[in-house]
Amino acid sequence: MRITRLDQCGNPVCGEDNGFVFECFSTLAMNVNSDDGDDIQYKAANGKVCGFKRGCPTFNGLDLELNVFSVSPEMIEILTGNPVYLGFDGTPIGFDTCSIQCSTGFALEL
Repeated sequence: MRITRLDQCGNPVCGEDNGFVFECFSTLAMNVNSDDGDDIQYKAANGKVCGFKRGCPTFNGLDLELNVFSVSPEMIEILTGNPVYLGFDGTPIGFDTCSIQCSTGFALEL
């Protein structure tokens, strides 16, 4: 998997930390997003069912589902645009994921 930082126009941002490649994603799936529709029953005034209409399914596209087993701090920084906090020895110890900035963009390639 490769993740690349993009600007507001969708162009890759230049620099040493503009992308990150790793090999630890678990699954990728495309799931159908559809609505089965509602079945309608028509009843007469005496309560007897006099008609029935089967719901019409609506296709709403496909949902992309990516499950990642482990995430590196570099990936979180590119996804959120927020910094990774380093310990005294330079190892990552945390990151801020409270919000994703509007000016942040990324491209994901598998």
